[in-house]
Amino acid sequence: MRPYPYPRWKGNKLASGHLLLWGEQGIGDEIMFAGLIPELLAAENRIILDCEPRLLPLFRRSFPGVHVVTGFDETRPPDPQIAAHLPTGSLPRFFRTSELAFASTTSPYLMPDRTRRNQFRSRYAWEKKVVGIAWYTKNAKTGRSRSLQLSQFSPLLQRNDIFWVSLQYGDHAALEQQASAAQVPLFIDREVDQFQDLDLFAAQVAAMDLVITIDNSTAHLAGALGVPVWLLLPFDRDWRWLQARSDSPWYPTLRLFRQPRLGDWQSVISDVTQSL
Repeated sequence: MRPYPYPRWKGNKLASGHLLLWGEQGIGDEIMFAGLIPELLAAENRIILDCEPRLLPLFRRSFPGVHVVTGFDETRPPDPQIAAHLPTGSLPRFFRTSELAFASTTSPYLMPDRTRRNQFRSRYAWEKKVVGIAWYTKNAKTGRSRSLQLSQFSPLLQRNDIFWVSLQYGDHAALEQQASAAQVPLFIDREVDQFQDLDLFAAQVAAMDLVITIDNSTAHLAGALGVPVWLLLPFDRDWRWLQARSDSPWYPTLRLFRQPRLGDWQSVISDVTQSL
């Protein structure tokens, strides 16, 4: 909890002043919880949103009714225009208290740069379906169980009627070496670096016909952009994906493929291949 000198917001409409929202946890979490901002705006609350720096241009474009900032230092003197504050991860306690409440979820709620999106589309769509994939995360706590080897995607990537695009973060040369070692036809766009320009990455994701990914920030970004997403889940899945269902209340365009047994990615890839 950040020690801001303001009371925590309690879900009420503020009579005056702004609600300071601040992003917590990871990029994917910030994107997921941002999906509740339209409801705050509909309730006529004035909002200042402090987000991760890489999300700044995307959030400013997507939420024109919000004052989006970054690096809002909690040690600064009290700001008289701020009436209350709340981490975005606490918004669901007010807006998602039942499954029925998820009917308010909109898709898309993030807006890519349309010019850049169309440029990617022109480069990739050569009379083929364009599908992006991501296969690993370096998350120290859960990354190992969530990640695959690129070679495990081989049954999928043999489809030559699809233009396959890497949406995986990392060094471009290393990714190209992985693709070569796995002998898979995967296009790695050296113009895109997620760590340097997340807004450009959002435009690339928005150019996909389909995204197939592990549980990482790419899944959240694609879902928030309204792109169809097939999410590959480990047996010990995260809380947000619930249990024994193939859809997600967080993102209407998302489809879940679950491991039936611990570590069984072969069954997941087989299900995805048949569905494709």
